[in-house]
Amino acid sequence: MTELLIESEANARFKRWRRLAGESRAVKKEGATLLEGNHLMQVVRDSEAAVSAVMLDAERATAEARALARETAATKGARLYLLPPALYDQLSPVEHGVGVMCEMTLPAAPDPARWAGSDVLYLDGVQVGKKYLKETADNVSIYKIPYLFLGGHTIELTEKQKDPYREIILVQDNSSMEFLPDLKLNDSTGKTIADCAEESLDKVFTAAAAGKSFSTIKNEFSADTAVQKTAKEQYQQLCDAYLNSDTNTGITSITVSSVSTTVTNESKQMKIETNVTAAIERRTRFLHFFSKTKIETVTWKLESVVTLENEKWVMGSDFLKGVELSK
Repeated sequence: MTELLIESEANARFKRWRRLAGESRAVKKEGATLLEGNHLMQVVRDSEAAVSAVMLDAERATAEARALARETAATKGARLYLLPPALYDQLSPVEHGVGVMCEMTLPAAPDPARWAGSDVLYLDGVQVGKKYLKETADNVSIYKIPYLFLGGHTIELTEKQKDPYREIILVQDNSSMEFLPDLKLNDSTGKTIADCAEESLDKVFTAAAAGKSFSTIKNEFSADTAVQKTAKEQYQQLCDAYLNSDTNTGITSITVSSVSTTVTNESKQMKIETNVTAAIERRTRFLHFFSKTKIETVTWKLESVVTLENEKWVMGSDFLKGVELSK
């Protein structure tokens, strides 16, 4: 089997893997995720999951990991790549792993008809066994999973007489995490609204970074005159925060690493709460002649009413209010 060596961070495939390893939005957009370790590789090898690439630490992979990598690549018809330790470590969530991982295509959302009579939880396309299902003192059924690799994971939950729930979560550190879906909103409307909110946010940031006028993204907001006026003002503040060509200062980039949206129905109004984590790269000047760049991590909580106009969910006037860009 041919083994392909990637030695540069500039390699397009490696850059894509790095996004998948650290950005939940990339996992959602690409429909793929990275899995590491012998156990997960064995599960994927023996499943129906599609694998597009297998990666090995060129120097530190164990003999078992190397054999498993070749076997998985051959079974799945995937290419086998070798990465030097410096590159492999940028993808790996494990400090002392065995040196093997793969890129797996995320499975499609479960067919409601197929699982109509059962309660099933899937993690990255693998069914979570009932041994992880526990009962609390309040008689609430919860799944307790001992550990998860850092990075993006897909949670799929099906329950009797409820629409399937599917979400991509991002594990960022070693602390415990509770995942409690709002079952009242596990319907197509709630998912559609959440997707629209996150897509609108992406369009707004993309347009602001390119210095485009408000007219290019005005349809993401309600057509109400007052909403349009407020949204335009907030959008202009975002544009003004980006790099000023005259002073060579300002924000050079905003990279969103995680975004999640909750939808509620209050007083006959649909409302969203979008939590965003982003890295802001900002350039400042000192001593009049010199400039320096600083990267800071921020979190925003965006709350807004959403309305259905012309068969599209659009944002209210407060959608960008929570985006704080001050130094």
